[in-house]
Amino acid sequence: RACVTQKDVRKIIDVFPDFVKDAVSTGEKINLIGFMTFEKIDVKERSGVSKMGEEDKPWTVPAHSEIKVTLSKNYRQL
Repeated sequence: RACVTQKDVRKIIDVFPDFVKDAVSTGEKINLIGFMTFEKIDVKERSGVSKMGEEDKPWTVPAHSEIKVTLSKNYRQL
């Protein structure tokens, strides 16, 4: 069994968000077995009307990609 120091863990935690973003942006799915999964999803354009006061204001969210995070069953059922 390898010994991992707190300093090593801190280094891993510091680079983890950038690692996930870079890997998922290329279409890679990251599965941390028993914990969570990260994957890229494409979101379609949405639009609607905001009812603010007497004037309705139309809005639009353009199509884009997002990172979807899915917790494993172990963590969804606490």
